[in-house]
Amino acid sequence: MARLRHFAVCVGDLDKAARFYGDVFGMKRHGREDLPIGSAVYMGDGTINLALLNFKGNKGHDFGDKPEGQIGANHFGFQVDSMKDTQALIEKHGGTFFFDLGDERKGNFERKFKDPEGIIFDISENGWVGTDGRKIKADPAHAFLDETLVPQESLKGRIKHMALFVRELEKQAEFYQAVFGLKHLGYDHQPMGSAVYLTDGTTNLALIRPAMPEDKYKPGANHCGFQVGDLKQAEEWIQNAGGSFFFDFGDAKHGNFEKKFKDHDGVVFDISKHGWVGTETYTAKKDSAAVMAPAK
Repeated sequence: MARLRHFAVCVGDLDKAARFYGDVFGMKRHGREDLPIGSAVYMGDGTINLALLNFKGNKGHDFGDKPEGQIGANHFGFQVDSMKDTQALIEKHGGTFFFDLGDERKGNFERKFKDPEGIIFDISENGWVGTDGRKIKADPAHAFLDETLVPQESLKGRIKHMALFVRELEKQAEFYQAVFGLKHLGYDHQPMGSAVYLTDGTTNLALIRPAMPEDKYKPGANHCGFQVGDLKQAEEWIQNAGGSFFFDFGDAKHGNFEKKFKDHDGVVFDISKHGWVGTETYTAKKDSAAVMAPAK
């Protein structure tokens, strides 16, 4: 099965953002890459690669002719066993090729697509730096990247959740199940909107249909979530690093609870002690977790 291993956000200052996610969650900085389409700093928690991006020019994004200054979640990526077979599945189920990034012969290569709603995602056979699935650790073409994984004991949080805004929950869920083999966990209906939860067994992928008119939001990557050991301590680290509280979601007395924050740029992310359903680190008891409608 394909594995969720990459999440990318646009930030204002690459070095400042890298310090924020390093100081708050203990993520490791693996290196910087400067390309014609823009620059990136790669962070890792040993399982997920978090790419901090500054775009320039008119390729590699959907910002038109104004890529500079964009802030927020941008895209996500799956490590797959076969690029060719996965591309066939993507196109069979309504996805479209976007463009190639990197050199397939040198390993640091990903192929970008858009799903049926135009949401950008990547696929990679070799994987991303800072993850346990990386296959090209000895590639001399990328000697500028530090391939050593972060010591797990130094982490203060791990990415266990990625969320997308979508327009049609069922159709989008069917796409990611059919193409990547994700498991459908169920539905969650809240005043703010409805969600379908999917998983690869390690990371929870939430497809969210906000309760707002379609012209008020754009489908795409929206936020990611970190599982932490202590919510109060994590909130202190966030505020000390320049982040700010956004709002609480769920019921703190039960398992399905997360606190939402914004980093110094305004990038939204969640923290949770219990984690997210469908992951191996989800700790909420079944009798106290939020009730989810059965998967269809």
